[in-house]
Amino acid sequence: MSCDSFSGIATEIWNEWGEVLKGIAAGVGATQGLPPDQIYAMATEYEAAVKKTISRWNDIAGNSWAKLGPRKLQLGDAEEGTVVHPGERTFLTPGPLATDCVELAIKSRDGKAECEVMVCAHGKSGRPRKLWTAKFASGSGNDGDTKKQRLQGIRGMVLSVNLKPRGLLKSFAYQVKLTKAASRELAETRGDRS
Repeated sequence: MSCDSFSGIATEIWNEWGEVLKGIAAGVGATQGLPPDQIYAMATEYEAAVKKTISRWNDIAGNSWAKLGPRKLQLGDAEEGTVVHPGERTFLTPGPLATDCVELAIKSRDGKAECEVMVCAHGKSGRPRKLWTAKFASGSGNDGDTKKQRLQGIRGMVLSVNLKPRGLLKSFAYQVKLTKAASRELAETRGDRS
């Protein structure tokens, strides 16, 4: 990897930041002893610029490795990537789920890190509910290992999936896939036993 990988994104960010940074620098440099409301206004402008820049970065990066913050996990899509300790990776469904039952599959593709998985449901109350945890063993022997879990009772919830590798600078390459599944109760009334 080289710095060239970031040049397009960095150029876009600097185009967005340039005027804001100049204004802030001029304001701070030209005035010592600013009234608090002016300092607050400048800090608010700075904060808005940071949020806008992160948003712009993520618009450019899409759901790729370069995205800052959580990634989008949509029903039917498989997301692949690599996370290196001490980092971690979080996926969120883009909104509350319209289905009551999904299957989550996480596959180890490569890497030497042990990896802990935690899946939570987030409702309107703001209090998350832990649905499932799993762990991938360390070492290259876990390549191709897949952990699957059926998650039920999640209609109207936002799901979060967190991958946290262990082992300084060790990596964990993954594939995460969320698919719609029939609930066990529905399957059993139809006579389908799983």
